Amino acid sequence: MKRAWTKNDIDRLVEMLKAEPGFWSAYVDGEVQFKRIEPQISQWIRMVMHRLFPAASYDELTDLLLLLRREVRTQLELEW
Repeated sequence: MKRAWTKNDIDRLVEMLKAEPGFWSAYVDGEVQFKRIEPQISQWIRMVMHRLFPAASYDELTDLLLLLRREVRTQLELEW
């Protein structure tokens, strides 16, 4: 059964990502300037997600990544 992600899951992920400010800034800059994630930043995010949620499948983590992007873009008041 596919996992249903919660706001709490997304908040935990954001806090973990913000703990590495250089990568977090690169991620936010990519969202603001290019509306996309650079490959190395995407890989970093996926590594952090896997550490937080090791039992999640690749598809579940992809769903979480999309939710993360939507949440961050909403907080930054950017179009989705």
